[in-house]
Amino acid sequence: MALPIILLAAQAAGLALDLYSTRQASKNMKRGYELDAANAERNIEQLRLQNTEESLFGLDQLRRNISTQRAIAGARGQISTAGSARAATLASERSFSADERARELSHRFKTFDIKQDLAAGRITNQAQRKQLNQGFMNRAFQTIGTNSFAEGVEQLSKKLNFKMGNKL
Repeated sequence: MALPIILLAAQAAGLALDLYSTRQASKNMKRGYELDAANAERNIEQLRLQNTEESLFGLDQLRRNISTQRAIAGARGQISTAGSARAATLASERSFSADERARELSHRFKTFDIKQDLAAGRITNQAQRKQLNQGFMNRAFQTIGTNSFAEGVEQLSKKLNFKMGNKL
């Protein structure tokens, strides 16, 4: 009579260990996703800094171009704010503005890609964690089974002189 109780206790201990390992695996999966999220934020910040650096470099180049154009216009005896000298300056400014728009658009697309990958990773992580938990539930029902569990409880109640049944 003690054997079914020992077996039931062993099953319960095995399930408890399985539950613990399932929870630890789920926590580790969650931590892995959190690390991925932090890495994605770091990549976005790195892209932003790179974009800022490229913009500053472009602005420096624009200032050098305009300075050179004004020096050439001055050497020719032209007024730098009028005529062909002004047209060259406006062309440089328009080129800089177009480059800035292209840089900003590229930055937005790269940021969107990183965020999209992160969202897909979150969905995958949640699905894997759900599958892990469902696997535990399936193993639990297969390990105990409804009949063997009911038989074990019934034998335990007989040993303890407890009558099972519906008493209202």
